[in-house]
Amino acid sequence: MSPEIIQSKPANQSADVWSYGVVLWELITGEVPFKGIDEFQIASLVVEKGYRLPIPNGCPPVMATLMQLCWHAEPKLRPTFKQILTTLDQIDVDGN
Repeated sequence: MSPEIIQSKPANQSADVWSYGVVLWELITGEVPFKGIDEFQIASLVVEKGYRLPIPNGCPPVMATLMQLCWHAEPKLRPTFKQILTTLDQIDVDGN
């Protein structure tokens, strides 16, 4: 969950963008995020300490940047899904 959802603050599509970044991480790693950490600890790490999932080794830089943008603490600074699609389309065109 995004920090704003964890804190019961108003949320919009940017919370879904956060989750998309987590799903992207799962697809790249094939792992469960925050494995072995209970949900209260995860909430504390994400909200209070600004923890984010580690960028996987060998992850293409453009995908690493996309995940990091999706996980921005400030929801207004996360990309929109339209911007995400533009990035993914560019990756497809460039062959990266």
